Amino acid sequence: FYGIYTINGVDPIEGLLISTDVVCIDGVVSSKTEDNLFGNLKILGDGNTILTEKILEDDYRGKIVWVGPYLYNRVAIELFERGAVAVLTYAMSYTEFREIGLPIMILGGFGSVHCDGSFLKKFLSFKNKFVIMNGNENQLFILSNSDFKHRGWFVSQYENQSVISRSPSTYGSIGKVLEYDRDTSFVLVDFGKRGTSLIHIGLLDFVDL
Repeated sequence: FYGIYTINGVDPIEGLLISTDVVCIDGVVSSKTEDNLFGNLKILGDGNTILTEKILEDDYRGKIVWVGPYLYNRVAIELFERGAVAVLTYAMSYTEFREIGLPIMILGGFGSVHCDGSFLKKFLSFKNKFVIMNGNENQLFILSNSDFKHRGWFVSQYENQSVISRSPSTYGSIGKVLEYDRDTSFVLVDFGKRGTSLIHIGLLDFVDL
């Protein structure tokens, strides 16, 4: 996650006091669309469960729908038949994505991809917010109008920052930077229960959680 920020003040204990009206999430891949797609973010179920079409409501007009950590093509088809503007998921089959040809954005990757709980907690907090999906740039913009305190910017350049891994062994996991070696560009990351890993900085995306 990253956004357009305004610094409202500096507190020696709390850190930077920041407000943001727009949060941007980079997708891994999305269906190409000529225009931006607009709608309110609809969360299916609890947002963390793989769902089937049996739980769907009758009308999703004006909604950009988050289906959960994995999307089956039959669920996507049903959502579009019921008026959904676009569909968001963390992962789905590459073959089904290529075949379906409808406005879908994937935030994690193809196949079985770990969807970190820290990401979900932050993302699900945007329920019912107005969102804009840009398929050409693989970006999702959320009008969040939120205020928060960012303590992490009071440490050195990378230490204690939240990152999401794109390394095959820890793909999709979110952790904290413990150390950064400027000479080798390798980062020591703490993934909590999954332990620590040494990963090249090019295989990490910095996120705001």
